[in-house]
Amino acid sequence: MAASAPGVRDALAVEPPAAFGIVEDGIYRSNAFSADNFAFVKRLQLRSILYLSSELTRLKEFVDQTSIRFCHQGLKSWRPDVTWKPVSDDLVKDSLEFILNEDNHPVMIMCSSGVHETGILVGCLRRLQFWNMASIIDEHRRYAGAKSRFVNEQFIEFFDVDLVTLPPRLPSWFVDHIGYFKSVRTGEQDDRCSSGQRASTYGQLVSASVVYDPKLSIIADDD
Repeated sequence: MAASAPGVRDALAVEPPAAFGIVEDGIYRSNAFSADNFAFVKRLQLRSILYLSSELTRLKEFVDQTSIRFCHQGLKSWRPDVTWKPVSDDLVKDSLEFILNEDNHPVMIMCSSGVHETGILVGCLRRLQFWNMASIIDEHRRYAGAKSRFVNEQFIEFFDVDLVTLPPRLPSWFVDHIGYFKSVRTGEQDDRCSSGQRASTYGQLVSASVVYDPKLSIIADDD
């Protein structure tokens, strides 16, 4: 069998992680990738990796070879206080504030599977972007596939966006999106959001007074 041309070999050598995806400009998502994916990830020129799982992986070996900032958020506040929740509110709140800080971009969101903690965080980001729940769950399930968990979807639905404080340097796509949404709702032309404000300034989705009740969920358990 003839050997592959150099260009073909190079292309085959650049292998993305199994659960890789682009969330927004400057934000990626992935599972905990292996050495086979290092060449691909290096091309992203990441500034930060936000790791949401509690366990350690060989990922540190890759990070040590680069100047990437490794934020192991999963070590800080992973365990939830409420028994039904798969992760803590603090984990999601702190992680959202991290990925919305443009100083950390380009950033890759990551957990061991690339599905559970990562999927929850991305879903809650979509809540901040005022996506409707049907679109949020559709995106979540496209990545989760057979690993989809209804409790993760419930967490996304009931997460209190009021907890999130917008950082000083927001990415332009977030500012533009929220500004457009605000102008559509109010008819105002001043459509720039400001850092340091609570996310609910731009339209509260779930208030702090909401108590979880599966009977009230708008998501049908059709898995």
